[in-house]
Amino acid sequence: MATLPSCPRHIVRLIHKLRLNTWNTKYSHGISCVCRENISVHHLLFDCSVLTPLYEEKGIQMNNFDNVNTVLYGSYVAEIAMVISQSLVAKFS
Repeated sequence: MATLPSCPRHIVRLIHKLRLNTWNTKYSHGISCVCRENISVHHLLFDCSVLTPLYEEKGIQMNNFDNVNTVLYGSYVAEIAMVISQSLVAKFS
């Protein structure tokens, strides 16, 4: 497992939540994202119309990544978590 960079606690918690895929539980089944699509880790990283422009603003090209695990255990994970935490999607985290 990749070590996390030194970052605020709420970012570390969000990274762990993404890695554990806690949006995919029986209690969160059917929850919609702010863009009105079903929420999932894959959706948040690659498909969300709210987040993808924000990633691009930060210089993170999500289409360069192969899959979810490449993102979650890669060097950009803290920056991606920071983008999510500062967006409208943060209310779900």
